[in-house]
Amino acid sequence: MHLFVSGLLILLQTCLSTAAPPEIPASLSKWREEIAQPQIISASFSGNGCPQGTTTTTTTTKGIRDQFTVRLAKFKVATTPPEDKTANCQAHINLGPVRSGQQFALSDFWSTGNLVLRGEGIITLSQYVTIYFSRKAKDSTTAVSRISSSSSSRPIDRDVILHTKIPRDELVWSDCGGGGEGLLNVNFRMAFTSMSPDDPEAYYGFYGGGGGGGGNRTVVSERLGWTWRRC
Repeated sequence: MHLFVSGLLILLQTCLSTAAPPEIPASLSKWREEIAQPQIISASFSGNGCPQGTTTTTTTTKGIRDQFTVRLAKFKVATTPPEDKTANCQAHINLGPVRSGQQFALSDFWSTGNLVLRGEGIITLSQYVTIYFSRKAKDSTTAVSRISSSSSSRPIDRDVILHTKIPRDELVWSDCGGGGEGLLNVNFRMAFTSMSPDDPEAYYGFYGGGGGGGGNRTVVSERLGWTWRRC
């Protein structure tokens, strides 16, 4: 198992992003045309952040080349009850085989949700993404991205996008030609991992849908991006 950490203690005002996931460069269009996409046969979900019946999926095709989006209607974390400080949702994706001589890997993960931070001190929100194939569970990787408020930050209540990119040498590749690796499992977990000062009444943090500040915000969603190589 590998662990990759990015974005440690980044000041909140510099890390919030509103940019959409990048398009695949035109220079790769020929290679894209040659790719026989593995088909998404089915997808199921488990975890306290996605109770049964609360997830929806969308994709522009039946293949994985275009970003695959999951909406999590009940996903929420907060620094105070009744919400937990951590929540997860694991996707179990059943994929068809790819063309002989090709293999694929999940390379990018984007999450979108409403973030609320207010009060004194520093609050850190961490995003953990763990990836593995069910028949090769020991060959897993975990990437972590973190964002933090600072003691001088103004209160925040807005939708944010967090992007986690898996380093090239940490990618979890399918079998060559695919089909023998089992389900692709992608575990998405959010957690408030540090709060300072210790007095819980001095700050408040929320991440989820519905608006921790009382607004009517978009539900949490996740998007998956992919890479390919010849083998």
